[in-house]
Amino acid sequence: MICHCSAIHRPSRHDVYLFIHLHIFIPPYIICKIIVTGICFFVNKTHLSKIPNSGFILFTEICNADLISLYFFTLTKSICIEIIKGMKGGYILISVIVPVFKVENILNICINSILNQTFNDIELILIDDGSPDKSGDICDQWAEKDDRVVVIHSDNQGQCAARNKGLDIAKGEKIMFVDSDDFINRDLVNKLNSIMDHNDCDLVRCGYKRFSDYGKDVPSDNLDTDDVIFFNCEEVFQNFVCGQYSNRKPFPPIVCATLYKKDLFDDIRFPEGKIYEEGFVLPNIFLKCQKSAFLNQCLYYYYENTDGTMSKDLTQQG
Repeated sequence: MICHCSAIHRPSRHDVYLFIHLHIFIPPYIICKIIVTGICFFVNKTHLSKIPNSGFILFTEICNADLISLYFFTLTKSICIEIIKGMKGGYILISVIVPVFKVENILNICINSILNQTFNDIELILIDDGSPDKSGDICDQWAEKDDRVVVIHSDNQGQCAARNKGLDIAKGEKIMFVDSDDFINRDLVNKLNSIMDHNDCDLVRCGYKRFSDYGKDVPSDNLDTDDVIFFNCEEVFQNFVCGQYSNRKPFPPIVCATLYKKDLFDDIRFPEGKIYEEGFVLPNIFLKCQKSAFLNQCLYYYYENTDGTMSKDLTQQG
C-alpha cells in the first residue's frame, strides 16, 4: 500500500478547531482511534476499529513523542483515509459491466441511467466489442467526463468474451451486468445493494419491464410493491427450472437485473462463442448461493427486438 503525499496537506481551520476542542477533553490516542473507527464505519470496515487502545498509544508515541501535535492529528486523519481508500479500491463497491456493440444512437441513454444512480460508489466498465460505428468513441467521451468510467476496446469476440473481460478487471465487491441497449431505474443499484447488505444475500434480483420503442415512455406498472422474497439454493433452482416465465419471475434465464457478490464469479466465466449463455452460467452461480432475494419491483428496462427473437443483436458472435 502506498500513501500518496498529495493527500496529506497542511491543517485546515476546521482541523485546528476540531483538534483544540478534542484535545482539551480526550487523550490524543483516543482521538486517533475515533478517527479510524469513524472512517472504518463509513466504508463498512468496522472490524478495523477493534484495534486495542495500546496499539494506538504505541502508534502515536512512535510518530510524535509529545502526543499533542496538530500536524500529527491531520497526518493521522489523512493517512487513515488513504489506507481505507486503498483497501476499498477508491470506494468502489459495485462494478457495472456493459458490453457495447453497434448502439451509437442509444448508448448514451444506458450510460446516463447508470452514472445517475442514487448510489454513487460504482465503476462503469464499458467493453467496446469491436463496434464498427461510433460506440467506441462515445465510450471514450464518457471516460473523459467521469472518472468512474473504464473503457476496454477489443476486436469483436462476442458478448460472453466482453463480459469476461469486464469480470477480469472489475474492482468492486459486487457485480452487475447491463446490456447496452437497456437502461435502469435510478434507484436500482441502491435498492438491491441495501437488500443484499441488510440480509447477507449472495444475489439479489428485481423485475424488469420490456419496451420496444425508444420514442415512447416505458409502460407504467402498478404491480410494484416493496415485498422482498428470500430463497435458499434449492428454491432458486425450482423457480429457475419450473417457475412460470414472466417479467416478475424471480429467477429467469437472464443475468441482468441482478446484483451479485463478486466472489460468485471467482471460478466462473461466460462460455465464449455460445448463445443463451445464461443457461451455462446461472446454474453454477445458483449452486454457490446460500441465500438469494427477489424485490418485487420492475427497475430494469429491457429492450426487446421487434423481430420476435429472444436474443438481442448485441454482437456478431453472440
